[in-house]
Amino acid sequence: MMNGRQMTDDGIPTGTPPEEGWPSHYSGRITDNRRQVFSPLSSVLCLLLFYACAFGGELKFKFSPGDKYSLVSVTEQKMAQVADGNEQASEQTTRLECDFDVEEVDESGCAWAKYTYKRITMKLRAAKQKVDYDSDSNQVKTPMQAVPFRMAMGEGLYLRITPQGRIERINGLQALITSAKAKMGNLAGADKVVQGITQLFAEPAVRRQIEEQLMIFPEPNEPDTTWSRTRILSSAEAGYFKAEQVEEVNLIFEKTFQLNPKKSGQNGVAVVDVNLVIKPVSAPVLSTSTSESTVRSIMEVLGGGPGQIEIEEATGRIISSKMTQNTTERVIFIAQGPILRPPPALEPITRHTVTTFQMTQRKPPAPGKVEGDKPARLADANEKGS
Repeated sequence: MMNGRQMTDDGIPTGTPPEEGWPSHYSGRITDNRRQVFSPLSSVLCLLLFYACAFGGELKFKFSPGDKYSLVSVTEQKMAQVADGNEQASEQTTRLECDFDVEEVDESGCAWAKYTYKRITMKLRAAKQKVDYDSDSNQVKTPMQAVPFRMAMGEGLYLRITPQGRIERINGLQALITSAKAKMGNLAGADKVVQGITQLFAEPAVRRQIEEQLMIFPEPNEPDTTWSRTRILSSAEAGYFKAEQVEEVNLIFEKTFQLNPKKSGQNGVAVVDVNLVIKPVSAPVLSTSTSESTVRSIMEVLGGGPGQIEIEEATGRIISSKMTQNTTERVIFIAQGPILRPPPALEPITRHTVTTFQMTQRKPPAPGKVEGDKPARLADANEKGS
């Protein structure tokens, strides 16, 4: 007992389940934050502990067979760079709509769900470039940037997803890619489109895109007041500047989630504050040889930003989420050997990105109406492979 409060010997909640391993194919890493010391002098931490106990450790998806959701993600990005004294700027907005239909749920709470690409809109404004695209419209000409997405509309995947939002398995990817390619016909620039489709729907890329939206809940071995997610990607994988002769850098994307005790618990809604930090894994490794003069071009990316998520406590449905991200990327030069002074770094590219996400429950179709095509059996999906 401490000031009238019962505490465990090591200051953490009792009943913490044993740590569970992650699948070998998952490239992310979980930071273990179990040893949190809750001081009775801190009112905020006391509120967090009180709410966590009241919440019952159920901050997770609670899927049921037949659940149907519409997922909508919107990414707004502004980029700017100064070149020869002039600022070059661009703005791009992408909206992706998908259906998420739960078909089976096992005793552990893991679900098989069908994930169907329904609609995409794109808007781009840059120097001498203007793009407006809506996959639902009958546009005579589709901008090249939107063609891979257009080919995928109406196609679906099967996902095995945990209550924490982690994607354990993806079935049907190869079938999706094959179907998308078949839609091209005699399309001009087909080779580039095929390459775009293959990259866009590669399993690691699809997994990252979906988990970025859904993998927000603490694992069973983590406290449900503060937890974190760490993912390591190359700068090119993360979508930053890429050029020949410029060395890529591995980046750490670390998200810290914290339950907001002041805003949570109202009308059955939990509120989670998020903070993202982006930084290099390590400093560039210099060569031990100094006999020759060399200049290395290396990508540098720094940034991060805040966010907030609203969650329906009863189901785990993500009512809304918003992340703001500011990054600076530039090419720096490192001189080795007799060279005394490297060239100055290039002017940086700045990015301001706002991403929003909503998960809305879909109502069943009216009597006599059919909602889309009849889904294939899970056994058929398993035969498609991943």
